Amino acid sequence: MTHHQRKNFACTLRSLMFRIVLFGSVVSFSELTFAQGLISAPLNWGFEQTSSITATVDEMLGPFKSREDINEAILGPGYPALWMAEVQFKSVRHRLMEVVDPQSGESRLELVWYLVYRVIQRDYTELAGDSRIDLLKKLQDPDTQPQNAIDGVEGYPLQLPRFVLRTDDSEQSVEYVDEVNAEVQRAVFLRELEGRTEGLRLLSSVEAITEVVDPVSVNDPDPLSKAVYGVAIWRGVDPETDYFTITMTGFSNAYRYSKNAAGEGVFEQKVIEQRFARPGDPFKQTESEFRLIESARLDRNGTLQVTMGRTVVKFPEDEPSPRFVGELRAELQDELAAGRRPQKTWPIWKYQARPGRVTVNNFEAILRNAKANAPKNADAEN
Repeated sequence: MTHHQRKNFACTLRSLMFRIVLFGSVVSFSELTFAQGLISAPLNWGFEQTSSITATVDEMLGPFKSREDINEAILGPGYPALWMAEVQFKSVRHRLMEVVDPQSGESRLELVWYLVYRVIQRDYTELAGDSRIDLLKKLQDPDTQPQNAIDGVEGYPLQLPRFVLRTDDSEQSVEYVDEVNAEVQRAVFLRELEGRTEGLRLLSSVEAITEVVDPVSVNDPDPLSKAVYGVAIWRGVDPETDYFTITMTGFSNAYRYSKNAAGEGVFEQKVIEQRFARPGDPFKQTESEFRLIESARLDRNGTLQVTMGRTVVKFPEDEPSPRFVGELRAELQDELAAGRRPQKTWPIWKYQARPGRVTVNNFEAILRNAKANAPKNADAEN
């Protein structure tokens, strides 16, 4: 089957799935992963991967749907407040650069790790394909409006990029948060993007904080002209790191609220996850060593096969392996036990726990959109 045929088949399939949803049953998150990759701009200039976007009808409904079952997670903010962006990126690279110590003012050579990316706001309702009009009618149906009025928000929401690099080799995982460094930023721009197009800027994670405005349609003939370019920078990363994960947050305002086994509230935000691998020679590090991990598959004999471009690395169950291998093997064994295919692909959109504290009375009653109105004294605590 050619790429064109596969894309047409996927378009037909996503349209069918949304039609099923509109007639009463809600498909699960995994059943909509066919849509990921269909809304994506072309890759050029050395950009290797795209997050595309993925969303379920359940996420789009958000507070429009009554969730009176306390065991059901609350999803939000729902259409039309929900927004989501496509993120394209190059592989992680590193380079020896002159870095000035802000305290001493002294300059020294330092190995800096960085990731160049670009962001395009997207319309997730276009995931419905030919059924988009039916989907919008469902989302805009007055009968599905929340029973509990929620105050409107003035102004546009903000896109707040943040990149966390987590080492995956040993039990002692270390996290590095991207930082702002104007010198490194300029050096990366000269190396990666200079001369590509007039007026192009490479932003830091702080400069890339922008208002979320109109999304770019899948039918736009030149979506890359609307992209915002940025760079995530890490310093002091352990040079012996072989495997690591980068989590990209701030590219969607989707959230999930649920209760854990202890009955405590858990807030989660929707993030993008991409895994990477490289040989870890601390004395001879080169840019060509970094690779995107594209997929992982569990064989019947327990061997985990990890695909990195044209290379497949096998991790037998009875041999020592990095920490992330054991974690992935356990996840895929659970998938297999549940009757699902024991395989994962990257990048993926997922929900990740984040700190949160409820300061509103009757919080759950409001967001669950119960048919009976919530008490009227649902005011914020001081």
